[in-house]
Amino acid sequence: LPVFKAVGAEKETGAIAVRADEGLRLKTAKTEGLAEMDVKELPKELQQEKVLLGYRYFAQPWSGAIAAEPIEPHVTVETFTFLSLGEALLQTAVTVKYSILYAGVQTFRLQLPEGVTNVDITGEEIKHREEDKTNHIWTVSLQARKRDDYRLFVTFQREVGGEKVDLQYAGLQVLDVRRETGYMAVAARSDLELAAGEKMADLTPIDPQEIPADYKVGITAPLLLAFRYLKHPYALHAVA
Repeated sequence: LPVFKAVGAEKETGAIAVRADEGLRLKTAKTEGLAEMDVKELPKELQQEKVLLGYRYFAQPWSGAIAAEPIEPHVTVETFTFLSLGEALLQTAVTVKYSILYAGVQTFRLQLPEGVTNVDITGEEIKHREEDKTNHIWTVSLQARKRDDYRLFVTFQREVGGEKVDLQYAGLQVLDVRRETGYMAVAARSDLELAAGEKMADLTPIDPQEIPADYKVGITAPLLLAFRYLKHPYALHAVA
């Protein structure tokens, strides 16, 4: 800790507040002449945001050293995937809802299914998007770290051909998270009646009404199929 001394003073006492950037944990490493105190007992002018440590001293000289270590964020995700099957294209819209605890996150990574085009990723305060074309991974960087809830919105499409409908979808995967769960809904053009195929994996059929209402805002097409998943990877298979 830097030491400041009042020159010419016969007696000097004081209080010290130490604050840190988000994502750092502080602890006292070594002190001489300093008494650690609860930050709530610091003078009001020192009770500022992000103050983690407090000290009091009653005389000069004093010295102190602080140890800092990064806090790992705990990130979980819930997604909602809306698939709309048309004449020649499968349109996909994914809402990625992050829950971020303990420390902020500024970079997110998403792995998209192979063969998709017209990718668009939106969200608050996005600074930069970059694609790793070899691994189909998109990295999204924000202007500042985010905590608590944050959402990304991803859209893309894939060509589907042939007279017979045999839809297979492996899903967008959210990387660098502790857990990923989600919902999925499928709509199609009016002349199709979709049914679940034999190649389904780790998807549980549900009633479309079980999907949270805020995910379905703006969707006007009837939802023919709906699912819940508890982990990645999963596989959707639908036939008509």
